[in-house]
Amino acid sequence: MLPWQPALLSAGSQPSGQMLSARGSLLKAGARHAAVSACRQQGIRQASWELELVALEGLQKAGNTVSVARCTAVLTACGRGHAPDTAVVALLADMRDRGPEPDTFACNCAIKACSSAGFWDRPVQLLEEMLRLGPEPDVATFGGTISACARASRWEQALGLLNCMSEARPEPNVIVYGAAISACEKGLQWQHALDLLQQMQQRKLEASVVACSAAISACEKGCQWVPALAVLEEMQEQHLKADLIALSAAISACGQGGQWQRAMALLADMQREQLNPNLIAFNAAADALGRSGNWQVSLQLLENMRRAQVSPRTATLSSAIRACGRAGCWQQALELFSQLGSGVGLELDLIACGAALSACEEAGRWDIALELLKDMGLSTVRPDEMTFAGVMSACSKVGQWQAALGLVSQAEQSGQLVDKVMCNSAISSCEKGMSWEWALLLLVSASARSLKPDSVTFCAAVSACEKGFQWQKSLVIFERFRSSSFRPDPIAYNALITALDRCDEWSLALSWLGNARVHGVADAATLHAALNALASAGLWEHAVQLLDISTVSVRCWPDVESYGAALLACYRSASTSAWRPCLKLLASMHSRRLLPGPSEYACAARACGLGGRWLEAAELYEAARRSLGSTESSRMLLSDERQDSFESAFAMSMLGAFTWASEAGGAPSGVVPRAKTLQGVGAQL
Repeated sequence: MLPWQPALLSAGSQPSGQMLSARGSLLKAGARHAAVSACRQQGIRQASWELELVALEGLQKAGNTVSVARCTAVLTACGRGHAPDTAVVALLADMRDRGPEPDTFACNCAIKACSSAGFWDRPVQLLEEMLRLGPEPDVATFGGTISACARASRWEQALGLLNCMSEARPEPNVIVYGAAISACEKGLQWQHALDLLQQMQQRKLEASVVACSAAISACEKGCQWVPALAVLEEMQEQHLKADLIALSAAISACGQGGQWQRAMALLADMQREQLNPNLIAFNAAADALGRSGNWQVSLQLLENMRRAQVSPRTATLSSAIRACGRAGCWQQALELFSQLGSGVGLELDLIACGAALSACEEAGRWDIALELLKDMGLSTVRPDEMTFAGVMSACSKVGQWQAALGLVSQAEQSGQLVDKVMCNSAISSCEKGMSWEWALLLLVSASARSLKPDSVTFCAAVSACEKGFQWQKSLVIFERFRSSSFRPDPIAYNALITALDRCDEWSLALSWLGNARVHGVADAATLHAALNALASAGLWEHAVQLLDISTVSVRCWPDVESYGAALLACYRSASTSAWRPCLKLLASMHSRRLLPGPSEYACAARACGLGGRWLEAAELYEAARRSLGSTESSRMLLSDERQDSFESAFAMSMLGAFTWASEAGGAPSGVVPRAKTLQGVGAQL
């Protein structure tokens, strides 16, 4: 701040509660002379608004009459020079006290000056003063005040002022509505922005390009691509030519909604209309492709940018890297990443590094992710918590728990806060790496770091104990989970029941399934986990009974996997009477529109063989062929890509099961060879 400025600012300041009711001169006598002296000591070569205030003070001291136009000119200069709002308000108060009485235009200039200084409350207070004391505000008054609210993202105040105009005040025009829509856009209120557009139609006001562009931007920020395109279509019907801002916002909205084809079509419309897409438009399209993972079109977009002589920036390449990463093309992603840091506008940043690390994570290249993290330490980009978490996730997917633990230590040494996300990734790495001891140590260290473990934390630890056949420790962790502030969810119950199944603790598995039902969190996966425990023990009666009970619960409604576990329980029981419930289970599946797969039919056929019912097994084979190989319903349920592999799996499972059932069931000697000859038929399916 220059030496003369503190004196002038303090001379013009007023208490906020009395800023418009202040009486007396513009600058109090002592402060006024100090301000003028300070300006003169600087050679009066300062900003124009300070000089205008000094000149106005000189006229008043000389006893000259000051006109409204002269005061208005000073207010305009204050706005252009971004003067403090206190100086503007003090000048307006002085005009009310000593004259000349400010008119509407002068007050509008004061509102605009306060708005240009970045304030929204001062313009609102000035408008309230005009409504009480005069002069009568006009459309420009309200428009300027609403614009001030829009700049500060104060959409509630903007809409309140618009409603105030509707109550016997000047009718709002297109400019006022445009300012209000801009306020809604900055306040992330896309619904209100669209409502204002509809109000304009009801008032017979033709929407402007600015208003429509602001509405589309509001939809884009709200991730609403459908209404954004609707506004764009309405602009075409009203013969309004969309500008780059509107089209870029529409492209971005389509990208956030996963509509990359529409985004590219809008970009093509730009070029057909000879609008010459700029960097903002290209970046919006690149972001759309990055979200969709369409890496080939993304690379073509980069080439189109170079042909249009628009140089890609870091954000553009980051989107392309993300597209390659999501498509599993990590080599192309790293090739694009290598271009960063090679010129102006291609500076390496954290977002680009995160995209490259995500590409390595998707491809399971944890080793390259570690190398990238090491290179970041040698650059100006400092890794943050999310960066470490991303690398840990890459290690977690392939069970590299030693590397994950090393990353935890590295993050602490670099001054990063080890958060819950990093801790969860490290525990998941130990779970996949069959290291339950380290998983428990990390769980303990999370509490020591004052981290509140969530469902992901506990489930990963329980799963680690499950893979290590440590069901007792799984129970201890789960009980600790329940005693904490978290309520166990279906995922937590599923992990515990799976751990009990792995250790043949079927009775405990059923007990915890009942507990999950009591708390209303049991789902189909929970039921499937409990049925697997019964299948491992061959307890088909319990499995069938559990299925019957589960049909009364919508949340716990059995699926194909649940029926498959029950059928497996029947077969593993080695009971000669288990073939009857198997046939009933298959019939129940069909009645519930659940299509049995090869494994379900094979379990039933083998159960028939155990019971000496080889004829029923043969009928199952033929029924399976009709159901899976010939009906249109099966082809509707299965995609074309899976049809061949599914039929092949069916042939191998069913033919082997029928052959075994025929032999075990004591079929006549002429039947078993016939079953083996069916393999040639199955090979043709």
